[in-house]
Amino acid sequence: MFSPKSLSYYLFYVARVSTFLSLALICFILLSLATNNYETVDGQFQIALPLLPETYIKGFFDSKIVITITLAMLFFCVFFYLLSNILKTFKDENYLRKKPLNI
Repeated sequence: MFSPKSLSYYLFYVARVSTFLSLALICFILLSLATNNYETVDGQFQIALPLLPETYIKGFFDSKIVITITLAMLFFCVFFYLLSNILKTFKDENYLRKKPLNI
């Protein structure tokens, strides 16, 4: 059930990659807004993703909304990081021992 090649092994890497991708997306959005690298359409900003030319990040350019989006994405980043740390303990070979440790 818990071994080096179990489901927790693969989910650890999925959660860790999700952590770094969400952090990179937060940095990209904030950097684009700070450097005015966006278009304004109908009172909303549109940030084009570099590798996907037809995909945009859209939102209202209000400081409260930008802060709310940033904090929500930071919450997901912390959540995926903590989840990956929990899964890291499950993928360890010495997670379940036959004999308890005598300290």
